[in-house]
Amino acid sequence: MKSKKLPEQDVLHFLNNVYTQSEAERVCSNLKDNPDYQNILSKSTDEIWNESEDYIQTPISQKEQYREEASILLRKINKTPFTIHPYIRRAISIAASIIIILTFGIVLYHYNHATQKRDILYSEASTSFGNIKKIELPDGTIVTLNACSHLRFPKQFEGSERNVKLEGEAFFQVARNEKKPFIITTGQFNVKVLGTEFNVKAYSADLTQTVNVKRGKVQVEMPEATIRLIKDEQLELNSLNASFNKRNENQDVATWRVGCLSFNKTPIKDVANELERRYNCRIVFERGENFDNMITGEHSNKSLESVLGSIEYTSGIHFRIEENGREIMLYK
Repeated sequence: MKSKKLPEQDVLHFLNNVYTQSEAERVCSNLKDNPDYQNILSKSTDEIWNESEDYIQTPISQKEQYREEASILLRKINKTPFTIHPYIRRAISIAASIIIILTFGIVLYHYNHATQKRDILYSEASTSFGNIKKIELPDGTIVTLNACSHLRFPKQFEGSERNVKLEGEAFFQVARNEKKPFIITTGQFNVKVLGTEFNVKAYSADLTQTVNVKRGKVQVEMPEATIRLIKDEQLELNSLNASFNKRNENQDVATWRVGCLSFNKTPIKDVANELERRYNCRIVFERGENFDNMITGEHSNKSLESVLGSIEYTSGIHFRIEENGREIMLYK
């Protein structure tokens, strides 16, 4: 049998100690079985939580005053303006105590959570065009940032996880901690590990993003799937067609750390982005022409013109260096 809707006015009167006996009876009979009261209590707890933001900032003397006011409120609730059956009185007292305990529990939870978030201090590391930087995180993890990359991490890893945020490309040598996973957040996916070595390429401007594992295993978490990778495996995500591909890669991981460029069926526009970041130049494509070429090849410590010459030879895409010397036009 469906219970009757509990009038909002009954609960509000009950909380403010202006209830009648019939209102108190309705509250007690509906408090346990009728879920409608939760919306009313939710409004009250939201108001208390908003007010608690002021409480967080108040001095100790005011906090003591609030505790005294809360004590007075408890004593006030236990008073009844009408003659009520002892059973009803006891039920009302228990219900009021439960409401107050739950309410203050919610406030304390949010207060502690907000305090923890406020106390976390972050550091940031960035690189510019053609720059590579190696940094050590508080847990001993070593991160090598490729050009035009940004890493944000806490000055101390607190809690049950080690969370960092990456924009760009980085090679991670994660200090092992089985009780505290290391999680990298990017714009498209998260990478979760316990301790291993791997490369993450996640430039927001690129059509493809990759994760390559050098040692151990990693877990890549995407909205549509979770993929696990082991040594010598790669996951490639293509934002152009919203697809992903897992494959074996029998080649060195993150050769960019020693000045090499490596492309494996890479879209020409991603190649252009890579060259811009490496050589601090600007590459533009001839208007009206279709550039859907996929580029494969390795280039070790070569000049920009040498790399462009190799691309021209294998793909038929020509290049022209403009008069300012910093802009390259690609055309067919």
